Amino acid sequence: MRFLRLPIIGHLIAAIALMISVSAARAESHIGWVGDLPVPANALIETNSAVNFDSPSGRVIQFTFMSDMTAEEVTDFYRMALAELGWQAGGGGFVRGDELMMITPLRGKSGASGKAYFLEVKPRD
Repeated sequence: MRFLRLPIIGHLIAAIALMISVSAARAESHIGWVGDLPVPANALIETNSAVNFDSPSGRVIQFTFMSDMTAEEVTDFYRMALAELGWQAGGGGFVRGDELMMITPLRGKSGASGKAYFLEVKPRD
C-alpha cells in the first residue's frame, strides 16, 4: 500500500500543475497588447486613429478599437487585466501613478467587427 501512494500523489501533483499551466496559457491567449496596454484579443485596432507621444506632463496614448464585447464586458476585461499591471479603478477610469486611462464606448459607431471603443491614457490633472 505504501508503494502505491507515492506514485498516485506524484501523478496528482503533475496533473494539477498541468491544469494550472493550461489555465495560465489560456488566460494569456485572450489578451493582445498595444505597447504596455492590454487589448482584448478579439479587438481590431484602427491604426489610422492611433496617437502615441510623450508630453512634458507625461505620455499620451489614444486609439480606437472594435470588439464584439459589450461595454460591461470591456470594463470587466480591463478591471481584471489592469489590476495585474498596477492600475486601480478611479478618476472615472483607471489610475496608475500620474496616469489616467479612460475607455469610452463610441455611440453610433459599430460595424461588422462589433462596437467601437476609444481608449486614452493621459497625465492626471
